[in-house]
Parts: sequence; structure tokens; C-alpha cells
Amino acid sequence: PELVELVNPFVGLAISGIDSFVIDKILAGWHPRMFLDDKLSTRLEKNSQEFERIQKKKRTLELFPNIGRNDRCPCGSGRKFKKCCGK
Repeated sequence: PELVELVNPFVGLAISGIDSFVIDKILAGWHPRMFLDDKLSTRLEKNSQEFERIQKKKRTLELFPNIGRNDRCPCGSGRKFKKCCGK
């Protein structure tokens, strides 16, 4: 639009107005918060899963205080504690 404004100011104003109108219509429903909400919800979900995992490990250690990392997991999976609930 700047080059057109130099050549013919009236045509430049018309193109500038159309350009603004088109951009406004494209971005009408867009808001930065939409993207932040998505990222925030993903991050909150990840943090809540991490919190649940830590709480599960704490409960297991409270119920079985003498369990070692290389002992079988008390949940019954058959895996070692360090590879199962002890992660």
C-alpha cells in the first residue's frame, strides 16, 4: 500500500481501507487468550498427572515403608518397584 500511496494518494487510501477491512474480518473471532487457554490447560493437565503420580508413590511408601527399589511392586504388576509405582 505504501508504493500505491506514493503514486496516487486516493487509490492508496482506498486500498488501505480495504486492507484494514479484510484484516479485521479475518481476525474478528481471534483472541490471544484462545491459544493461552489451550497451552495453560495442557500444562495444568500435565502438572495434575505429575501430582497424582507423586501422591501415589507417597501412599505406597506409607503403606509399605520397608520396600526397596529392587523389590517387586506391591500393586501386583510383577515389575520392580522402581519401574512401576516407584517412578
